[in-house]
Amino acid sequence: MKKLISIALVLMLAIFMTIPTFAAEKLDSCFKAPPEQFKDATTIKLVDSWVDGATNARHNKNDNFDYVFLKEDGKGDFAVKFTVSEDAVYDFAFRLMGWSQGVPRATNVKLDDGAVYRMEATYEDANKEIDQYFYGITATLTAGEHTMTFSVPEDWDDTTIKSLYLCDILYVSSPIPATDVPASAATSDIAVIAVAAMLVSAGAVLTIVKSRKA
Repeated sequence: MKKLISIALVLMLAIFMTIPTFAAEKLDSCFKAPPEQFKDATTIKLVDSWVDGATNARHNKNDNFDYVFLKEDGKGDFAVKFTVSEDAVYDFAFRLMGWSQGVPRATNVKLDDGAVYRMEATYEDANKEIDQYFYGITATLTAGEHTMTFSVPEDWDDTTIKSLYLCDILYVSSPIPATDVPASAATSDIAVIAVAAMLVSAGAVLTIVKSRKA
């Protein structure tokens, strides 16, 4: 019996490891003005959470923008903590400083322990120092503290892929539909699929064991 249980565990692990790892979902973007839904959004300035030398984030500013950007300094991702006052559905956007033509720029962002999203842009010279907005993260959150984490993507090398210039987080809220339950952040669909696959696999193995006993 112990041998059969061991075989079952090995099979479940094998199935879990063969589930493909999907690339971070890319957020949509626009220039000059945010989508209409963010017209009256709450704004969190990223520079207010920046501490010199504490993370991979660095700071700079000019006449129109006060921003942070990321390097790989081995000091950890740039995490911004914020507090929401009520259980609600929250939509997030990010304000950036557009830049001139050159290599692509990208930065990853994650809300709490949720999915990782990628912000990516290849600029034209006309985009330099123009407001840019990325949007597309929605989550049902409980009242209290949450964290937005910014990191360099896996293909970042500061040569062919550089960091974006990050200014603000914007968010708006709406009531939770009656069928939803508040959570710290939306659960990753990939994780749900993985767990379901393991349960199905376990059921199949137990069926084989019972058949052998019969």
